[in-house]
Amino acid sequence: MSPHHFTSYLTELADIYHKFYEKCRVLSDDAKLTAARLKLIEAVMIIIKNGLDLLGVSAPEKM
Repeated sequence: MSPHHFTSYLTELADIYHKFYEKCRVLSDDAKLTAARLKLIEAVMIIIKNGLDLLGVSAPEKM
């Protein structure tokens, strides 16, 4: 019964994703690397969206 753990997890995930996005070029000449990074981004997006839905918080599709 400690919901702050869940919000902390989502905040940490968003922070880690932000650092990844700053340092790693998603689109590259290596098709496999690009595909893997796009899947990673998609997975993070799904996790954060589902987490916010569970908390009853809406999130914009674009910023």
